[in-house]
Amino acid sequence: MQRDMGLVRELLLKIAVADKPPKLSTLVSGRGTDDSGYGLAAYHMQMLIEEVGFVRGINANSSSGKEWINLELTWHGQDFLESIRDPTVWENTQAGVKKLGGVSFDIFVGLAKQYLKAEAKKRLNLDL
Repeated sequence: MQRDMGLVRELLLKIAVADKPPKLSTLVSGRGTDDSGYGLAAYHMQMLIEEVGFVRGINANSSSGKEWINLELTWHGQDFLESIRDPTVWENTQAGVKKLGGVSFDIFVGLAKQYLKAEAKKRLNLDL
């Protein structure tokens, strides 16, 4: 499976606006079915929790399928989301990645931060 940064952004946004710590099956439908969308979301959630540490959650996998409960953003998850939350910054970051033909995660984050700085400079008329 390939990393899908659009899905990562969507999952982080959904966790951020939840009234209480959600479970993955609340964020994405299809658990326990042959829905490949849920499987892809579960794959990404596992990476967000275990590999990059952007999300905290409890593994509740069962015979019904993969599941994580009590999902919350970590400090680093909040920071990353803030760098890609704005739709203009997100679109510019995606366009930059496409021009490069793909990039590592560190380069992706760096691009997002640069586009965020440029957008802040433009909107706030600041010299950053």
